[in-house]
Amino acid sequence: MQIIWRFLAATAVLVFAFGAAAAMPGEKDFLAGNYAAALKAAKPAATTGDAGAQYLLGVMYAQGAGVPRNYAKAAKWYEAAARQGHVQAAFSLGFLYYGGAGNSPAEGAIAADPARAAPWLEQAAKAGNPDAAALVGELYRVGRGVPKDAAKAYAWLARAAEKGVARAQYQAALMLYYGRGVAADRIAACKWFTILARRGYPGAAENLARLERDMSAGDLARVQALVRQWIPDPTRPAA
Repeated sequence: MQIIWRFLAATAVLVFAFGAAAAMPGEKDFLAGNYAAALKAAKPAATTGDAGAQYLLGVMYAQGAGVPRNYAKAAKWYEAAARQGHVQAAFSLGFLYYGGAGNSPAEGAIAADPARAAPWLEQAAKAGNPDAAALVGELYRVGRGVPKDAAKAYAWLARAAEKGVARAQYQAALMLYYGRGVAADRIAACKWFTILARRGYPGAAENLARLERDMSAGDLARVQALVRQWIPDPTRPAA
């Protein structure tokens, strides 16, 4: 039986997270599209050490919102905020280094650098960001920027999978099926493939069909029980 391997990289356009308990300087103007006012409010606060404002400036430079797009400047502000424990800033910084960004010096292009991405993504993952956990798991799975470590890969992917990250569910299912980094468990693998197949995730239905051909009625019933027990994160998109 051949199980299909697939990894869909995180979206190239980050969904920036706002709406924390206390609004950051410039946030309301930014969300309203009033970028000049957002910049006016955020820049002095960022310069004096406000982590939220530093993150917002990073977002503005990454998007080219109210300022010329410049990924190097975005990274500078993300790092300033991340060093103060700002979770989304750490994820955004790690994501920039994970895949690289930009095509020219004029926009402060950043080359992909998984080794540089890893500690920032892990910081965000440890603080509870499931997308960061999925990327950390992938780095350990393939040995990009960190030593290849199947056990660490599975631990991070499983953590993200339980939070509803589809690509992590897919990789966790494959590792469970083959027993890589975790004891082989076709029931658990089938659970994730079932969940993913219902969401139309690429490759999931094919893998599910291959698994189900070799499973007993009792095993299939156990899978369905696990699927019913899993409660998806209502804050995450369906796919």
